Amino acid sequence: MPTKLNSITLTDNIKNRMKMLLKETKNNRLEYGFDICEKNKNLIMRNECHGTLCSIELPRGCNPDEKLVGDYHTHPRGTSLLSDSDMHIACKLDFSCIGSSHKKKDRILCHIRKPGTNLTDCQEDSFRQGSDNSISDKYFRQIDVI
Repeated sequence: MPTKLNSITLTDNIKNRMKMLLKETKNNRLEYGFDICEKNKNLIMRNECHGTLCSIELPRGCNPDEKLVGDYHTHPRGTSLLSDSDMHIACKLDFSCIGSSHKKKDRILCHIRKPGTNLTDCQEDSFRQGSDNSISDKYFRQIDVI
């Protein structure tokens, strides 16, 4: 069943790929991810790649006739919450989804940027987050995908 994120809807195809990459992360403990682009109100996965046990750097690109609206990546050792650097990047996107199997419980959580968020404030605050998730809550609302 598709998941609505503000005006954007995650399709079953994208959600299934998220689940598959989370399974890969559980198997080999590497981060996986992809960019999510929009064209004519349709979402397209782009630039799938894998990182290391600790990080992933997505290419952050779409075709010229598309708009980068979101991303997805996994956390092999942590929760599905935004890290400081995740939040810094997510401030520029409509949403960022993170998959993890923290405490052996699979979870994919999408962080949707709240309307009216000031990009500069969001990015400056992102590095003040530390272990306090209240800064993330100021700029993002969360929806569980699984």
